[in-house]
Amino acid sequence: MRLKTPAPALQAYVSRHALDASAFRSDGSLSLLFDDRYPVSLRPLSGERVAMLSPLLYLDGLTESTRDELLVRVLRYAAATVRDHACALVIEPSPLRLLLQGVCVLLEGGVSRLEEELAEFVDALAFWHAVCRKEAGHLQDVVVAL
Repeated sequence: MRLKTPAPALQAYVSRHALDASAFRSDGSLSLLFDDRYPVSLRPLSGERVAMLSPLLYLDGLTESTRDELLVRVLRYAAATVRDHACALVIEPSPLRLLLQGVCVLLEGGVSRLEEELAEFVDALAFWHAVCRKEAGHLQDVVVAL
């Protein structure tokens, strides 16, 4: 398997923060851990963009009714905060889980822009983890990503 060359902004980020090159995956994405608890995957996209993703809830193994109830509870917060956060909640089909996703456009600012966007993303991630823990606490058998 041929390794994909990481995006220049991701390479610059790794260099600026003296990270080990092994943080890159074979697909060119970068795996990071913030505050010793928030895993974030940076995936290069076309057009000088980078997707920022982090798991919030694992939904596999839940009954359909439990999964639906949990998602309704969490999505109420999403509807109320849509103007406050630039990121979105998305469902990944395999494994079935709820993710927080943001997109950083790097056309202006390069690695500095990426750092700013990552800081905002991690702040939003802390909020969403608290929401998911709170709402999952009302239900049985729910696994929060952290």
